[in-house]
Amino acid sequence: MCTWDPDIKVAVDVCEFKQTIEAARREKTKKNKMEIYTKAWKLYIGEFLPDMMGEDWAAVENIACRDMYFECVEELCHYLKTEEKFEELHSIAHRAAKIYPLYDWQVWEIDSLIGMSRYKEGLEVYKRITKLMFEELGLSPSGGMLERFKLMGERTSQAAGAIEDIRYRLREKESIEGAYYCTYPSFVDIYHVFSRMMERTGISVFLMLCTLDFANIDADDENQKYYSNVLHESIQNAVRKGDFYTRYNIRQYLVMLIGISQENCTIVSKRINKEFNKRLTRRKNVAIDYYVASLGEVCND
Repeated sequence: MCTWDPDIKVAVDVCEFKQTIEAARREKTKKNKMEIYTKAWKLYIGEFLPDMMGEDWAAVENIACRDMYFECVEELCHYLKTEEKFEELHSIAHRAAKIYPLYDWQVWEIDSLIGMSRYKEGLEVYKRITKLMFEELGLSPSGGMLERFKLMGERTSQAAGAIEDIRYRLREKESIEGAYYCTYPSFVDIYHVFSRMMERTGISVFLMLCTLDFANIDADDENQKYYSNVLHESIQNAVRKGDFYTRYNIRQYLVMLIGISQENCTIVSKRINKEFNKRLTRRKNVAIDYYVASLGEVCND
């Protein structure tokens, strides 16, 4: 004979599930009610004793538990959609659809994916369930499914159009060789980005300040403008395509050199000098002074 040992605690998942559903029904506070329903949802993992469906008592118990589970999932889905908690909604609906694929839980699953703008995944769910419904039951998609299919199709085409528009707007309008010139405010933003990147990746970045030295000639406005433009063109052609530069003032330019050693900064300054002297059409007695510092030093300062 086999008997229960009263000293060993026994928990029956079906009993616990039913008790939890009853507790949720009695709860008055919406938030607490949903927390209890979530606990019940976790307890339910499928049909009641599927190998004994031929037994009348097992079939009756199965229907009772299934109806309670449907009540639980409906309550949770309505609440989570209202609260726009789409990740949790997807988790609830996806699991329900996996257990009962022919009961239209995919509508909630698609709603969660639409809420997260994951339209392609939503269309995949739609295709899968409509194929299953037709093959298993010979049924066409429900009105709710068709409505969501139309919405996802529109959103997908809009998203594709938006991406193309964004690509067009982000694309450089001119294909210019050499360093990338930007305004000083933009340069400051790039500086901040690379300051953060250095902390995470350890990338080597140097700042080079190029200053025109007018010690030997008259530094009137016209002369300053001319030599400043020549220096602008020289930096453009002497510095690599992946580097950035900006005009700090009429006599000074700031260059950001990415992924370079301090020794190679000298090579860059020599290239700028060479380009500068090559482009001059006036007296060549204007010099360029260089000051180089790593971005790490500047950030610390």
